[in-house]
Amino acid sequence: MMRAFVLVLLGASCAGTPPPRAAGAAAPPFDVAQLRADIRFLASDLLEGRRAGTRGYDIAAEYVASRLASLGIGPGGDGGYLQPVRLREVTPDLDAIRVELSDPALAAAVRVPDSALVNSDFAHLELDLAGRMTYAGKAVCDPDNGRDDAAGADLAGRFAVVLAGVADGVPPARAAVRSETAAKWACVSRRGAIGMVILRTARATTLGWASTVASYRSGAMGLVDADTARSRSVPAPIVVLDAPAARAALAAAGRELDAEDARAGAGKIEHFDLPGTLRIHYRARARDLASSNVIGKIDGADPALAGEAVVISAHLDHLGVDASGAIRNGAIDNASGVAQLLQIARALAALPRPPRRTVILLATTGEELGLLGAEAFVAHPSWPIDRIVADINIDQTGMMWPVVDVVADGAERSTLAAPVARATAALGLAVSADPVPEQAFFLRSDQAPFARAGVPAMIFRPGFRDASGGTDRNRALFTKWRSTAYHAPLDKIDQRDPPIDFASGVTMAHLVYLTALEVANADPRPRWNPGDVFAPGPADAAQAGVAHSR
Repeated sequence: MMRAFVLVLLGASCAGTPPPRAAGAAAPPFDVAQLRADIRFLASDLLEGRRAGTRGYDIAAEYVASRLASLGIGPGGDGGYLQPVRLREVTPDLDAIRVELSDPALAAAVRVPDSALVNSDFAHLELDLAGRMTYAGKAVCDPDNGRDDAAGADLAGRFAVVLAGVADGVPPARAAVRSETAAKWACVSRRGAIGMVILRTARATTLGWASTVASYRSGAMGLVDADTARSRSVPAPIVVLDAPAARAALAAAGRELDAEDARAGAGKIEHFDLPGTLRIHYRARARDLASSNVIGKIDGADPALAGEAVVISAHLDHLGVDASGAIRNGAIDNASGVAQLLQIARALAALPRPPRRTVILLATTGEELGLLGAEAFVAHPSWPIDRIVADINIDQTGMMWPVVDVVADGAERSTLAAPVARATAALGLAVSADPVPEQAFFLRSDQAPFARAGVPAMIFRPGFRDASGGTDRNRALFTKWRSTAYHAPLDKIDQRDPPIDFASGVTMAHLVYLTALEVANADPRPRWNPGDVFAPGPADAAQAGVAHSR
């Protein structure tokens, strides 16, 4: 039966352009039952967590392509609905990976994988590296205000010890960009650092250590271009210490983790050496994998604007099966987002006249492993990147409580704020400031590669307000879900604490639809606000290009 089902999906994917949509058809309502059904299939055990490069993911991709075809939406890739994406998976050999510290107190506190993990860039599958350790705050280099946490530090031939998390004291529009792993590495490597030791703190940690280790055991992935693999998530040799080990590391130098975190947040950096030396032994095995993005396209109706496109994106992959054999189904993250993408596709396809601009519906691979599918699309776009006017991304839009307010993350950076204001008003929703800016969510999903390529981009997230106007209850739900179900087997369609709110999922899909439709029909294309870190200018988007970690 499964074989027959897969053959049906393959037939739809390979069929080429589907029949034209019926003219004059009324737009169907957004449908809770269909949303639930799509999530049910995409998050089922049969797909084994939809990890990029697996059969489960490939079945999910064929399902999405088939659904697009059934709606009369044509293929948007160069040769059909599927855009090939080459990946390289690197799996650590935990038996061979060691962290050796010459200081006895540190050595007692740091063990792989109990309290430490070791990664290296994709160019080094075996590594033996040693050096002293020097503390460099949050390793933030922000040329716009002259901040350089590494200034004056002697990092040559040393590991830079840096705090995880977003920099305080830097304007919010730049803070996340300057605080990602790749940005931290750029800051310390130009002063000679050979690697980083990243200290997790309670304030900067959302993913529990057990889930972090489970993802680490499953391996990292990089995007393969010209036989070279790259990943913004792992730019260098990196040791990550869980918060208790991080606390012990600073205590060995007579410092306290929370106090240094507060000082670094305020930009008050005092460099100091940690006692002894660090030696890391790293070994991993690599294999190349094939995956694909799914791309649908609705041609624009206005000859003057049809050459421009609005992208609506959502990542299709999740994390697959963990080392214990448990399936990480990824119902909210992000079967829900793809189901919402299909709801939006259905509404667009049913319009009596297509939008003026072309609309590209993009379901990406490899997001969970470093935004790889979106990076591949931006590097090899099926539509000229300078004629993509906006990306509106969908990623785990809550669906844990009735939505009252939303965060339009990224819209405040550009003229996308205006269509967002009108769309939220039409649905009776408030727009709130980001309640958790320290999480740097804007650069942790597929809108980020578009932004770095100069395309105005955004993502909606639910705010924390409830019907009474309070935020404590929903904040607590969010915090609990992130600590127990996020990237874990508990993220399932039948989760109970909290259960999935499918009606809120429909509301969020409707919101994205209204916003995208206005952008697709407006005369002017969206523009970055002058001076934004992603806006074209003297520093250009290249300065924004030092960013990503999920």
